[in-house]
Amino acid sequence: MMDARRLLVTFIAVAVAAIVAMPYLLRGEDPELAERRKVIAEMNQAQRERLERNLDQYLQLTEPQREEYQLLHAELLSDTAHNHGRANQSLHTFREWLQTLSPREQIELSEVHDSAAKVRLIREMINRHHNESLEFRSGEPLRQLGPIPSLKPEDLERVLSLISEAAEREVSPAELEGFEGLRRTLKVFELMGRKNEKLTTLLTEERMNAVLKALSDDSDRRMLEYVADNRPAPPQVSRVKLAITVFKNLEVAAQRELRRQQVTTQALQAVFDELPGAEQDELLSLSASEFRAELRRRHVDASSSGRINRRSVEQFLRPGRESRPRRTTPARSRRPAVSE
Repeated sequence: MMDARRLLVTFIAVAVAAIVAMPYLLRGEDPELAERRKVIAEMNQAQRERLERNLDQYLQLTEPQREEYQLLHAELLSDTAHNHGRANQSLHTFREWLQTLSPREQIELSEVHDSAAKVRLIREMINRHHNESLEFRSGEPLRQLGPIPSLKPEDLERVLSLISEAAEREVSPAELEGFEGLRRTLKVFELMGRKNEKLTTLLTEERMNAVLKALSDDSDRRMLEYVADNRPAPPQVSRVKLAITVFKNLEVAAQRELRRQQVTTQALQAVFDELPGAEQDELLSLSASEFRAELRRRHVDASSSGRINRRSVEQFLRPGRESRPRRTTPARSRRPAVSE
């Protein structure tokens, strides 16, 4: 009898709970859930498969790991609402950078799970890529030359002033009208590049000594005076290292300017459309992230440097081969997306 009474009480409790919960069970569907379902319904097959892989990976995480991801998600939402989405922009930049890695590098990075070790590896990769790019664009092997200094802004300004002062004697003053400061220096370098002149030729022993004295950091000066195996650099090698130093530091300044400027997709499209067919073909051989970065650089050249031809500037600064090797050009229909 007692068991029957307990069973009856249990049924009554369940019925009461069902009645209380009924309004919540019958209310309309959560709008956010409906929006998510709509987004998933509009995905293509590849996007759905990626979503399923992400879900499988999430389900395999431990509870603490899931909590970390949920906390990160909440922080990104807060960043969008209160910080203009700067953290989201950083993640987007990081994802773009990941696309530039080789399959071997992607695997190498994925196998590192410690956060501090992963950051160190990323920095190593960035430095390696930067040196490879510098070698490719300057035409000189850096391993034999040793480290290339990163100059303080005031030291770079003094170095550029000394070089520009010497180079201005070789160009027409009329062609420099309207150019001041760094823009004037870059214009001088462009005009010298058009004449197929080289910075290494311009750097006499007297000018080289003046440049070295202009450097406030002894370690930067030593980098220019010595090669990789800590031997004193012959005069010609020192001139080559200085040319690459100017090349590298101007590139850093350009990258800083790119980060400062917000360039619209329409502006980048206009830059591409104005290029000659041969230059468009060369850009089409780049990856999506390189393609966009190159358009951004050209936009800055056009908007803030008074239509200075950066390739002629590089021609003057580059101590190595006269031209970059052409890559295989894909069909025009395969142009990387200009949009974010």
